[in-house]
Amino acid sequence: YTAKLMNGNSTRGTITFTTLIDLGGATPVHPEDDLSAVIAAAEPGDVLVLFPGDFTVVQGDITINKSITIKGLYPHNMPVIYNRFVLEAGVQDFTLMNVEMVGIYGEPAARLAQAFFLNSGTYDINSINIEGCVIREYNQALIYGGSARTKIQDLKLHNNIMSNIFNDGGDFIDFRSGYVANLTITNSTFNRVAAAPRDFIRLDNSASNFPGSVSNVLIDKCTFYNVSDGRRILYVRFVNNVSTVTNTIFAGSETTYGGYYSNQSGTTAPVCSKNNYHNAPLFISGTISNGKYDTSGTHTTLDPGFVNPAGGNFTVTNEDLKIYGIGDPR
Repeated sequence: YTAKLMNGNSTRGTITFTTLIDLGGATPVHPEDDLSAVIAAAEPGDVLVLFPGDFTVVQGDITINKSITIKGLYPHNMPVIYNRFVLEAGVQDFTLMNVEMVGIYGEPAARLAQAFFLNSGTYDINSINIEGCVIREYNQALIYGGSARTKIQDLKLHNNIMSNIFNDGGDFIDFRSGYVANLTITNSTFNRVAAAPRDFIRLDNSASNFPGSVSNVLIDKCTFYNVSDGRRILYVRFVNNVSTVTNTIFAGSETTYGGYYSNQSGTTAPVCSKNNYHNAPLFISGTISNGKYDTSGTHTTLDPGFVNPAGGNFTVTNEDLKIYGIGDPR
């Protein structure tokens, strides 16, 4: 701010000053701080606000065993962290917002397996919220809950950009012994994830551990580009499952792109509405055994006209898709 001391129309003095940022009681964390130590010292329910910059003091695993919110100060100037969050018993609610996570770190460069890992054990988590983040360059999965008998009530991914997660030995969202009641994926872009190729969503049949439960999956207003080429978007085998896919673009860089919804008899066919499939014919029809297809009659096959997909710019220029709000609205 600039303040002027005036005498009529004459300026008698000028001062420029910067106000302190009101964090509303949150804990400020700076790039030179030990993020792992700050998290360990935090009380359950605390909010940590990360200032812009590269957080390199601690790289690799950081354990989360309490409810906590970690968010960047500015969505337009995100802090960059080089970590995997290991969630374990004690977490009830975990939120990560406006943070860039990078899976490559160190010299020589090492690549982390996942962005989020659930430790083994039997415990419940109310919510995991990932919002407004950029997550890239992990080797195996976005989130992996292989041996954890964890019940997650709500897993939400909103307004994220995720790219170059190769899924070597795992699937992008991968739960094999646990149970996710509600998986909600909205307003996000996925570029070359599950690129090994592997499946985008894997929810195995752990119903014996969670009898009478239903897994609900919602994908809305997202953009998928070269995701799970030759594999499934929905590898959902939890005995009771409902999937809904709406207002979403599935696109391949080549006409040979082979992604599809599912070939599992235990996967309920998704309820689809107003999706667009460009160079992605197997979402609509084919001869895949037990294939699940978009039979809504509301789909289109338009070229989205992405501005620069090779450079990661998936802004849609096709006027029809823009008018009807198909794909990631960013």
